[in-house]
Amino acid sequence: MVKPVALWSILLLCATFAHASERVYAQTPGAARTAVLKYCRFMCEENIGTSNDGWHNKPRLPYRTTFEAAMRGDATALHTVFTRWEYHSGDNEFWQGIPWRLLSVAGDARFAAFVRSVPKAERREALRYLPDLADIAEQQAWEAFFRRHYPQTYVLYKEAWPTKPSNQALQPTADRRE
Repeated sequence: MVKPVALWSILLLCATFAHASERVYAQTPGAARTAVLKYCRFMCEENIGTSNDGWHNKPRLPYRTTFEAAMRGDATALHTVFTRWEYHSGDNEFWQGIPWRLLSVAGDARFAAFVRSVPKAERREALRYLPDLADIAEQQAWEAFFRRHYPQTYVLYKEAWPTKPSNQALQPTADRRE
């Protein structure tokens, strides 16, 4: 049976990640930070050892510390968040907004420096989920916002993705346990 607190937590998280009509791409860094920390709590910290599948039986790791460092633009922490399966929810619905929010909080210069530190062959994956907060009808407004507020990251994104990437599930990383 699902505990009432757990059900409430899931509903709160879903409301946090509702997008499209609210122009989440334009939210403040403070709101983005709050959303990242809620993701960290509900998708990582509260899923430690809770089930038998790999995504919801997470090991005890410094999730919050790592997300905090990533939001400060720490390249090592950003690399960890983007490449380690333990930091992912296992589905697009919750993960897809996190990269954009990390960009929003870390800022253009630090996020772009992280992307540049990634080998060119891996940059596409690091930038894949940036556009997923924009509804199809809002695509032009999102792109104009992206270009104006995050010009360095925008250039890297357009180099890696001349067209909008598909919304495919994350591929397991090399250290992903089956």
